[in-house]
Amino acid sequence: MLYGMGVSKKIVVASLITLFLVSLVSVQSFSEKNVESVPVRVNFILRKSEIKKIVMSPGDEKVFSLIPAPPGYDTAFLKVAGVDALPSSIEIKGADKIVVDEGKVLAAVSFNGTLGLVNKENSTVEVEVEIEQVFIKTVYFQLDSNGVVKINVEKPVEPFKLSELTVKLTVENYLPYRIVDVLAPNGDSLLSSQEDFTPESISVDPHHLEIRFSDGFTAGVYSVKLAKDSEAVMPSAFLILEKDVYYESVAPGGVKKFTANETAGNNTKLLGFIVAVHATRIYSPERSNVKVLGELVDYAFYESRTFSVRASSYLIPPLDFRFWMKAFIVFGKEFTVVNTELSTVDVIYIPVYIKEIGSWKPAGLVADITGLDISAFKYAFLVVQLPPFAKVKNLITPGGVTLNSYIESSLPWNGQSERDISVLSNELYIQVKNDETSEVGVYKVEIEWEKIKIQAVDSLDRPLKEATVTLEQEGIIIEKTTDDNGWAEISPFKPGVFTVKVMFKDSIVFEQELIYPPATPWKIKCNVHDVIVKVKSMLGTPVSNATVAIVREDGMVLETAKTNSSGIAKLIQIPAGNYTVEIEYKRISKTVRNVVVDGSTVNLEETIDMLFEIPILGVPVKLEEGLAGGVTTVALAVAMYLTRRRHGEKINEEILEELP
Repeated sequence: MLYGMGVSKKIVVASLITLFLVSLVSVQSFSEKNVESVPVRVNFILRKSEIKKIVMSPGDEKVFSLIPAPPGYDTAFLKVAGVDALPSSIEIKGADKIVVDEGKVLAAVSFNGTLGLVNKENSTVEVEVEIEQVFIKTVYFQLDSNGVVKINVEKPVEPFKLSELTVKLTVENYLPYRIVDVLAPNGDSLLSSQEDFTPESISVDPHHLEIRFSDGFTAGVYSVKLAKDSEAVMPSAFLILEKDVYYESVAPGGVKKFTANETAGNNTKLLGFIVAVHATRIYSPERSNVKVLGELVDYAFYESRTFSVRASSYLIPPLDFRFWMKAFIVFGKEFTVVNTELSTVDVIYIPVYIKEIGSWKPAGLVADITGLDISAFKYAFLVVQLPPFAKVKNLITPGGVTLNSYIESSLPWNGQSERDISVLSNELYIQVKNDETSEVGVYKVEIEWEKIKIQAVDSLDRPLKEATVTLEQEGIIIEKTTDDNGWAEISPFKPGVFTVKVMFKDSIVFEQELIYPPATPWKIKCNVHDVIVKVKSMLGTPVSNATVAIVREDGMVLETAKTNSSGIAKLIQIPAGNYTVEIEYKRISKTVRNVVVDGSTVNLEETIDMLFEIPILGVPVKLEEGLAGGVTTVALAVAMYLTRRRHGEKINEEILEELP
């Protein structure tokens, strides 16, 4: 849109609000978490565009298809747009989304890579279209100890050029970090100068940065600086609210600071400002020397044009005027306008407030918007932003209308207004109030959450049967039990950091805090190990058929096993911890304390107080008994055994207790 003389303030303000939303939605509520390793999502986006003029006879169909994706990239979408609007006689086939404005279809988008245009008229149609093919590659970079993300940008492979590359960095909104600067490979700040680059080259908000290389940026390492700040955490579903529009001016050479109330009541919070600075003067080649300063400033729009005022004759010769406008999105509690022009400039600004809204369900988001939420504001939008483990399937209004086919569109609303809407796979906005027109009630966003398939195994890769897998988020606990092969499937249904735990035999054997789900299926190697106990006599001979028990600190017997002919007992799949091992063999027992299970299989070799075992009787002889009685004791024990057996008496280990 060109802003010139005669453009109404209402149109200017509405355009600025849309500009803010486009910026924000290319931008969730949890308390700050201490995450050891912070991954930052970076999308490398390649766009190849061309304009074609096509001539279509009656009934003709023109099919557009994507070229193969370059190595390492995935197909994002194919977009076909009319250079003006697509004629009403053109039927679109294969579109997943459309762009609509003033009742006209401007463009169609396909995610499967094919779009068709069919001429339904009885006459030939000539139309000029822009074909845009988009491919994407996602890479996760780690934030270093200095709070910097270093992104290595390389030239893409043919047939793509560096000028067709866009790099978009995302710090998930539920993380307590905000973007403060970005440095080019030569060390220059790309955010400090508002005049060196076009507004389209760089877009920024506290959680997103987008660099378009069409403006001559070079390949190399770009450094994005982040600051840890609990105030930077944002909700995932919220209202964007604009109440008042302010009109001010700044004198030549003047500097003026602007602020707003930090809340507009009803749990709202000041997010920032939409600012437009403009002036009209008798034509001069001088640049618009005005800067807007703030905590984080996105130079979002620039327009300059000249126009002539002419009389019906040369009674008054033509006079040329120059009109210019700059628009900015400022995040923070204040901003300053610095006017180095030789004339006064006008400032239009709108404080923007944010309010968290809605509740998260397995099926998606339910947002009940009431009159109290929006009655005090002139414009209001519902915005939903999702992490990559969630996808928007449908948006349903309180009136039951499904509006998931539109992106960056403006739709007629109640015959008296227009409603802006855009629904992407991971974010959306919909206008819920436009001046006097509004729609309150329950908005439903149907969401498909990524399912995380987990296999819990022990240190030897054996499945853990009947383990409990738990996913914990703030206010949400989901539990699933593993099957015989150790498999369970869980799914988060709220944006944010979450914790996955595995409980086995009443002990936590795995716990990890995650920002993103790992690749699925996910094999979790749990802190579960075998304890192998070899039992032998004082003479070193193996003791078979001894009972070995492993006991927890609370006295509960976790597992028991019998020794084999080699004197070995295997206690299988023992959770990490501090245990006591108890060994019993007939009349002899032994306790081994402080057995630590952690990291790997535990091997114990224990000697019990048994010198030997009396032949025939199978009665163990303790060391002190063997030393005291020697062979005589053994002979006497055998005699007593034979006598009692002759009389049919029960024989047991107490025979040794009766010996002198």
